[in-house]
Amino acid sequence: MKLRGLVAVVMGGAILAGCGGGASSGTAVSSISPIVGPSTGGTRVSITGTGFANATKVDFGTVSASFSVVDDSKLTAVAPAGIGSVPVTVTVPGDTPLSSSQDQYSYRSVPTVRSVTPSSGSARGGTRVLVKGAGFGPGTRMLVGDHPARVVQVKNAHVLYGVIPAGFGMQDIRVVTSAGPSIPTKSAQFDYRSKILVIGDSLGIDLGWGFTPTMPDGHYLSVTDDAVGSTGLVRSDYYNWPAKLTRELRSLRPTVVVVLFGANDQQPIQTSRGLAEVGTTAWTRAYGAKVRRLVAVIAKSGALIAWVGMPRMGPRAQVSERFVRQVNTVDQAALRATTRGGFVSLGTMFTTRSGTYTSNVRVSGASVLGRQPDEVHLTPSGASAIDTLVLAMLFRWGKANK
Repeated sequence: MKLRGLVAVVMGGAILAGCGGGASSGTAVSSISPIVGPSTGGTRVSITGTGFANATKVDFGTVSASFSVVDDSKLTAVAPAGIGSVPVTVTVPGDTPLSSSQDQYSYRSVPTVRSVTPSSGSARGGTRVLVKGAGFGPGTRMLVGDHPARVVQVKNAHVLYGVIPAGFGMQDIRVVTSAGPSIPTKSAQFDYRSKILVIGDSLGIDLGWGFTPTMPDGHYLSVTDDAVGSTGLVRSDYYNWPAKLTRELRSLRPTVVVVLFGANDQQPIQTSRGLAEVGTTAWTRAYGAKVRRLVAVIAKSGALIAWVGMPRMGPRAQVSERFVRQVNTVDQAALRATTRGGFVSLGTMFTTRSGTYTSNVRVSGASVLGRQPDEVHLTPSGASAIDTLVLAMLFRWGKANK
């Protein structure tokens, strides 16, 4: 028997089937799950039954939903935004969907956030905020970015008080109830006042120059460049970075410490057993200990760490490419243990598609000169390209790390 115009209508578990003017015993919908979701949409709804192989449309009320046919007995749909209760219909070619007012998919109204006061505060967290909106109630939670905030009091359906957690940059504030999360808006954001401290050798000085044109908002994000030329981690007798940095962290209390060392470290390192030559296991072990010591100093202060890898060197550079790889390997290994940031790899920056060195780098879509004639140091444009990458990493870390 040839069936024409087959349609299945699924509402809260009810089954309606049609074949022209009569029902078909060959097609059935056994269930949909879930039958309730937030008014913002986005709920993934699973529909099971038979006869779905040729389905061309799934509607929630009068709004079409995106869907995917898994097989003849199952399809999944993503509920669109909506309000109230609506019928859910699955359409097969050549038929008009049936409808019913009895069995429906129900939308729950999600909360809204109209304002947050104050809208900025310390990156270390602890700012108490007044949040105004609608739909608040018992059990209401609050998120800053992807970070849970402490809800102190839900005063009524329109007002709550919360405490902002630690973070970085500008983050959306969302209120979450059993109906789902509020929709992020520009009026529901929190700006963390953040301080960036840049340390390192002469390449670190270059990084400090590059931050100025890449800063997203100088009012909430400031940079102090305390890198020192001709220094490094090898010669602590010449410049003791752990001792120097400990004092600076106490006085500046930065949110983030951006680190770049290595340009001056291509030399033997003193160990308890004498001088260890570059490239040896003893050198690697001793240098790694120095990196870990500095990481520990920064982590103890509570600051986030962005340890920038050394950039690729040109063929005329006095720093060998082999040494760059060695330092980056040591740095990456030392940073794996920290939960307060990590290693920022420069990847293929200053590398052509064919794999050769290039002194150019892309800034705002244009290829510009990124390295000085010594093929070691950075131009302001080269520093900006690296700092843009660093900032992007920091914003991601700010969402993931307290």
